[in-house]
Amino acid sequence: MQINGGDNIILDGRPGGIASTATNYLTINDVFVGSNTNSNIELLNAANNNTIQFINCNAANVLANGAGSRVIAVGSTSSTGNTNNTISNCVVTGGLRGIQDIGPSDAVPNIGTIIQNNTIQNFSAIGIMAGSGQKNCTIQSNFISMAGYNVLVAPTSTGAAVGLVAIQQQSTLSSNVFNILNNTISLVTTSLTVTNLMGITDVGTGTENIIGNTITNLSAPLSTTATTGNSVIGITANNGIVGQGASTINISKNKIAGLTSTGTCIFKGIELFPANGSTLNINNNFVSITEPNTAATTVVGIQFGNTTGFSYTSNVYFNSVRIGGTQTVGGVNYIASVGIARSDNNTGSVFNMKNNICINDRSYTGSGSVFGLAFSNTNPTVGSISIDYNTYSVTQSPMMGARWGGFVYPVTPATPASSYFVAAAPNETNSSFATIDVVSNTDLHLTGASQTATALRGITIAGLALDIDGHNRPSTPARGADEPAITAPIQLLSFIGKVQGNNNQLEWNTTSETNNSGFELLRSVDGKNFTVFARIASKAIDGTSFNVLKYDFLDAKPFIGNSYYQLKQVDKDGKFSLSNIVLLKSRNTIGLAIGKVYPNPASEKINMAVTSLENTDLNINLLDVFGNILSTQSYAAIAGDNTVSFNVEKLPAGAYYVKVVQVSTGLIATTTFVK
Repeated sequence: MQINGGDNIILDGRPGGIASTATNYLTINDVFVGSNTNSNIELLNAANNNTIQFINCNAANVLANGAGSRVIAVGSTSSTGNTNNTISNCVVTGGLRGIQDIGPSDAVPNIGTIIQNNTIQNFSAIGIMAGSGQKNCTIQSNFISMAGYNVLVAPTSTGAAVGLVAIQQQSTLSSNVFNILNNTISLVTTSLTVTNLMGITDVGTGTENIIGNTITNLSAPLSTTATTGNSVIGITANNGIVGQGASTINISKNKIAGLTSTGTCIFKGIELFPANGSTLNINNNFVSITEPNTAATTVVGIQFGNTTGFSYTSNVYFNSVRIGGTQTVGGVNYIASVGIARSDNNTGSVFNMKNNICINDRSYTGSGSVFGLAFSNTNPTVGSISIDYNTYSVTQSPMMGARWGGFVYPVTPATPASSYFVAAAPNETNSSFATIDVVSNTDLHLTGASQTATALRGITIAGLALDIDGHNRPSTPARGADEPAITAPIQLLSFIGKVQGNNNQLEWNTTSETNNSGFELLRSVDGKNFTVFARIASKAIDGTSFNVLKYDFLDAKPFIGNSYYQLKQVDKDGKFSLSNIVLLKSRNTIGLAIGKVYPNPASEKINMAVTSLENTDLNINLLDVFGNILSTQSYAAIAGDNTVSFNVEKLPAGAYYVKVVQVSTGLIATTTFVK
């Protein structure tokens, strides 16, 4: 199916366009093997503002020659790019690449492609590829897996070696803003022809936001015929290797675990080889590589590489890293495992590292001296460095500790850690070696005594007020990615609601409160995207009480249809806790409501969640602050949740209104946004 120059088309694979299961979606099959020009669905020749959603796209398995379909493609076969297209809620199976966004050229790119909420599985090379000739692509909330499929058909195939990548970005535009957000990746294969297995690979330029992704499994035996060069990497940004321009690379709130292989290979949670002049912000990540991986030659949590002649800035704050397993391959003076490793050798580089936790309990059973380190700083006299407020934990032997320059400093009763801090001075003044209690090998939230340990308190970092879970950081934050909830500020007895006529009544009781500032009532039309619509002060004197206190609030303007409520308690230190979610259903039989508007502020495109109780036609008016209508569009809404999008790229900066009118009844819903 080809959308050639078509605009404003919605291709919805659900029968009747209403809620359904994936087994009922429109299915498009590509049975041809060996053609890498095939696509089940393709957009090209200035195909703009289109939505492809709820489609099953199946492509033939790829054979040993490595060729195969690009199952859904935002195309590159013309001299005109494609703008503001969305691919969502599709199930994409097989082929060489699941979803591909490659425009004609960097001079004429595809712009603003959104790839979201899709399931991509059983591909033979790349799950989602944003190649050259694209700008401002967003890849979010997709599930990418192998689902038991084995690359190149036969697990024992001796065909050409292949690399598997869940998400790859290759734009060379310095103005590019690329987002990889909240995706879940699980790639497990038994194929012996795989030599490299990567979750997210970013070799692009511009502003790269890799945020909130979960990598649960990257597992393959890896080719036994290739004893060198095999690798399993969670996230890699290596634009320095391919000579791209400077980038701002933001890698935060990612959870990486399950990196495994029975073959000889290198494991890295996050690998960074940036281009000259780049800035790396590596904050609030969980990195766990704790499987046996007995044949591994190197295991590194976070690696800052040495790109000769390329100076760059690294800001490494609030990360939690754990290295485990058992080493059987090694030799004299071989660095076998490191929590965080810096091997940059460029005089113009800047390296800032604070508030990190590194645990290394990987053991070694072979011969020779094998170093397992919590932290390695190979070139401490090169460039500008500021390293402090980190906590390291080492539990195995031999030679576990940290490296500063050309020396390794073991942490044993005979060789105390003080020797490391003497070598590192004036850096690491407030750092420490200590036992760190976390929930499990893969869940690096603090637990037990580590939740309150003074030795695990760090220093405030500007711009990093939240932890990996979105919890507020206090004035003396915890080290690592997790800010533990040390003491519950309130004991919530109940939070309930009931419909009273056209109103919704909310009620809650507390049995005790400690330093409670008050409550925020959150409301949502979909149970997922909540906003604050009321604030209620604590009834306790100075925020503290040990008696039952009763609260209530009347929502006189609930959403039409479903209204979801959640209570957010905020204490005086800024910490908060969330209650259960309460769903109340309006008694009205028809209605219209506007939920989340995003992004807000907007730059090129605005998306708006519109909820209707029936299938209906809508008129959507865009107005300025004086009430002048700037544009009007029609929209056929389905019963339930709808996503309405329109282009605002040409609007001047300022505030705007959106008025949605139900044609049949005259019902009106309004909202605002900022450009």
